Amino acid sequence: MLLLRASNQPSALTVLITNRTAVGAMLVLSGLALGQAPVVAQAIATEWWLAASLGALCLWLLVRRYAIFKDAHWPSAVCMAVALMTLAVGRATVTSSLHAQRELTRIVEDDPRPRIWHLRGTIRSDPVIRRSRRGAMARFMHVGTVTTFTLEVDAAVGRAWRDAVASVTPALPSDDEVALPLDGAVMVRLKDADDRWQVGDRVSVTGLLRGFAPPLNPGEFDWRTSAQRQGLGGTLTVAHRANIRLISHVPTMTDRFLRVRSQVRRWVSRALLADVTLPDEGPEESLLVALILGDRGIGLDGVDQTFRRVGLAHLLAISGLHLGILALLVAGACRVVGVSPQTERLLIVLLVLLYVFIVPVRVPIWRAAVMLLVAMSAQLSGRRISGLSVLAFAAMLVAVWKPEEVYAPGFQLSFGVVTGLVLLTPMSRSRWFGPGPDDPETLTWHEVVLESTKSMATAVMVAWLISTPLVAYHFAYVCPLAPVASLPAFLFVTAILGLGFVKIATAALVPVAGAALSPLLGHASAGLIAMTQRLDQLPFSSVVVGHPSRWWAVVTLALLVWWLGSANAQRRRLSKHAGLLCLAIAAVWLMAEANRWGSRLLDRRPPPVRLISLAVGNGSCHVIDTGTGPTGTVLFDCGSGDYAGAGLGIIVPSLRRSGIRHACTLIISHDDVDHFSSAIDVMREMQIQRLMITPQMQRAATERPWGAASYLLSTAIEMGVDVQTVSAGDSITLSHGIRLDWLHPQSDDRFSVDNDASSVIQVTLGPSYEDRSILLTGDAQGPAADLLQLRHHPEVLRADVMELPHHGAWANGVVEEFVRLVDPKLVIQSTGPARLIDDPWDTSPALFDCRRMVTARDGCVVTTFHCDGTIETWSFVNPESGRVDSQQAY
Repeated sequence: MLLLRASNQPSALTVLITNRTAVGAMLVLSGLALGQAPVVAQAIATEWWLAASLGALCLWLLVRRYAIFKDAHWPSAVCMAVALMTLAVGRATVTSSLHAQRELTRIVEDDPRPRIWHLRGTIRSDPVIRRSRRGAMARFMHVGTVTTFTLEVDAAVGRAWRDAVASVTPALPSDDEVALPLDGAVMVRLKDADDRWQVGDRVSVTGLLRGFAPPLNPGEFDWRTSAQRQGLGGTLTVAHRANIRLISHVPTMTDRFLRVRSQVRRWVSRALLADVTLPDEGPEESLLVALILGDRGIGLDGVDQTFRRVGLAHLLAISGLHLGILALLVAGACRVVGVSPQTERLLIVLLVLLYVFIVPVRVPIWRAAVMLLVAMSAQLSGRRISGLSVLAFAAMLVAVWKPEEVYAPGFQLSFGVVTGLVLLTPMSRSRWFGPGPDDPETLTWHEVVLESTKSMATAVMVAWLISTPLVAYHFAYVCPLAPVASLPAFLFVTAILGLGFVKIATAALVPVAGAALSPLLGHASAGLIAMTQRLDQLPFSSVVVGHPSRWWAVVTLALLVWWLGSANAQRRRLSKHAGLLCLAIAAVWLMAEANRWGSRLLDRRPPPVRLISLAVGNGSCHVIDTGTGPTGTVLFDCGSGDYAGAGLGIIVPSLRRSGIRHACTLIISHDDVDHFSSAIDVMREMQIQRLMITPQMQRAATERPWGAASYLLSTAIEMGVDVQTVSAGDSITLSHGIRLDWLHPQSDDRFSVDNDASSVIQVTLGPSYEDRSILLTGDAQGPAADLLQLRHHPEVLRADVMELPHHGAWANGVVEEFVRLVDPKLVIQSTGPARLIDDPWDTSPALFDCRRMVTARDGCVVTTFHCDGTIETWSFVNPESGRVDSQQAY
């Protein structure tokens, strides 16, 4: 049990600056961070930094050896500080230059266009076979099985690379079969299930190489940054398994090591999941594997975002909690058997090494492993070492190994929170609950539980306070419910880890006993997911705060540390002032927010209306947000032809980041899966109450009960969603007189192509917004455009903002004439990047007098309508807002 006592302790700052290892770690981390700044890296060469470090080290040796400054310690301290910082800067610049010298990375970054490449290299990760995308509608999107692995590239062969490599290596061989040496790594993605390969195989691969795309929506995961940290230059997509061929070679020691590790991981994974009954394609299995083995597969797309929003994402990362529970289980088993303490510690070290051997290489696990191994080694040798020194040593080791991690949120949160726990928890425990007991051995069991609960609550609160500024800076939101959610979540995770470790250990010895634990594992995993999802539905589980500056995060963190870390009475008085300052800042912020919201309540003018057009590839998702809560939020289409998991991976996170947690209505334009592939996932997460479809889509669902539309409607009815059919002449009214009028199709219309049956809706904002209007067209094509012009007066079709029909793919005379008739000031095209190649709309006269925003190029587009009639547009790629003026063409 954790029973903390803090009496007559020095302040946290005193403890920090009097610990030499901690001071050295701060100097090294500062140097590594400084060395990665572009100005520093480009101003002075790496050799000069290393020379300065060597000179400072020699000066330190001279000062210490000959006692040049008698009775003065500061000269030697300054020399050592300069040596450490310059050496760290040199190390960071070396890493940056090595990354820049990888030819494959440079080629992809300089020319991001997809190209056919023929690469040779060695497989460096376990080939994984799984479904390419997850999502409730994935079965209707021709989503097959894919095989993925990391390829360490050493050569490129053939004509394909000549144009791309010319900038890196001007002198190219003339023989098409000559291999050009090439340094880099790619993620190979084979569109088939292929179990022929293993780690260490040398292969020749032909496929389409492209770089990792940056995020195009707020809240979307940044795959490019993640790939850069892993040293990956791009993705090589392979169409057929015949395009991967084995090259005979003699396995190296590294190959043999990785193969053994792969076999152990497969055995452990089978032992963990054996006899565990879980829902088909549910996240429970992925959660178990992520918690115990660290494999964060595609099944965690939605769950990962949910854990992140409620402030529990750290539980999904293997860290000190995992190693602590493993050590406790080993210690308990050893004491039952009756082995000696030395043998017990040795077994803990061996099992921790084995665990680190099979899990992925990530910062939290290495931090925890280094700390535990150093502590155990000190105990085995009979030495005592402080927890802060162990933590500082682990930080230096990880940072020197991977300097780029210094700026990563995982590194900062992992080491920052643990440092706060080591330094600040005892003082905060003493201040909030009084000092801990002098002799824990004399406590009764209920007193032990009470004191442990106090200590655990203190640790959770300190961790939340320290992490909040970092989370706000990196992710632009805070999690007010994280302290409350952490305690029950900690119990669930502890149960899962304990049961999982025991099940793996007993799988080889007593399989029956392992099978008996399977139901408990399944229930614990399902319970943790259910609890997290319930918390996520609460109004203030996460609060979007925008992106605060780096200095705001530093100052806020410093004030919190000062407030929590003061020890004596004088410092506590100062810390009270610091705490009062924090409260004053929070009060000013709350007053400003209250004033803003109060002015909105007192202001009779309606709030701005937003049209949010998300970048979902070849698909569409438009959101009308009137600013009046869920009843005033309407989604028009919700799908993607490229990403079956767009609902949980793109749409829901983007809407949450945009301040939209729930919506009332979802409108599906027509029976085309790229317009509703994410509808079921979004209906569950956003608590949709009403689904509106056309009569043509209803008939298609009846005629094809095996189809996607039928599955969507039956699932919506099971979820309790009200399914309504709407056609031309129908309308719905939102707050402030905002109307949605259906212009097309009529209920008895029949078309040979489903696109022509797409809903066309005129959104009229009314007098409150100077009668601004939006025209949503779905996939309406030529016949639909003809009928619209035939059935409606031209003034009815005019709109200020228009969705370009059929993602901009149908640019013929009829559609161009229709766009000219609508006469929009802003056109929004929701499409994938392929349609930007030879785009006919670039030269279309219909768009000469209006501004066009393309989601594949501009990312998420937010169009804001103000009550004075002004229209502003903002894009995720180009955040600078632009006014859409009716008198000025863009």
